Amino acid sequence: MDLQIDFCAMDILLTGTTDWTLSSLEIFKDKCISEVRKNTTLWEPENNEKSMLTLVLESSCPGECSFHGDCLKGECQCEAGWIGDDCSIDMSRPPQVLGLPKKGLCDIRNRKCDRTLVYGKRFARSESLTCKFEQVYVGNGTTVREAPTTILSTKAYFRHSDEIVCSLPSNVTLGTNEEGFPVGYFLSVSNYNAMFSQDLLFLPYHSEEFICSIIGMDASCEKIKVGSGHSTTDGMDVGGDQKEDEKEPKSGSPIDQTPSFFIVMLICGMKWALA
Repeated sequence: MDLQIDFCAMDILLTGTTDWTLSSLEIFKDKCISEVRKNTTLWEPENNEKSMLTLVLESSCPGECSFHGDCLKGECQCEAGWIGDDCSIDMSRPPQVLGLPKKGLCDIRNRKCDRTLVYGKRFARSESLTCKFEQVYVGNGTTVREAPTTILSTKAYFRHSDEIVCSLPSNVTLGTNEEGFPVGYFLSVSNYNAMFSQDLLFLPYHSEEFICSIIGMDASCEKIKVGSGHSTTDGMDVGGDQKEDEKEPKSGSPIDQTPSFFIVMLICGMKWALA
């Protein structure tokens, strides 16, 4: 624990802020809970009062409620304007979307493509968590041309604060436009069906008919000539009786690392250099 206190102090000295104090508090808390769990003598109540284990667990809430709420019997009671298990989600801001599996490409040959995982941040466990699909047309180039009227909304399935599932309405039939190219969708998310995130591009296509690619918000599909022998495999799936692509990252971003990690490496490097 003394070492972690030293790391916490060094974090403050090097960054000039207390932004990383919460991560140190979480380590202290986890260590305390672990020690109480190991000591079975603290499991039994004394004088008809709660046991030490119960008291510790009831006073422990995720992320210290992000300093935007009170901890009551192990659950956060969030201040007005903040939501989430740890009160970390600001209701005045939309969620942040980071990406889709396979960069938004979905091969109809491998699965139904009626839904997709969405990676991001600040997704709320809300009854009003909403996915909005705006139909777009993809041609033989790099331009995504919006359809003028077709906008669809569905209820999202919450998996985690950084991962949800968005499904197209059951009455939507995947297919092609009047020019024979796949129909795609601009996909955005709202925690309360009000302020929506930036768009992501979701493109269902059939790999026996098209070669498709997505770069940013631009998509290109090339029709495959009959007898060319071209074949591709997508392999991405969500839900149903197929397997989800295990190679896709779950966070949409590199693994977070606390300043303490870099501090330790810096100190070790300096000691090695001076040795």
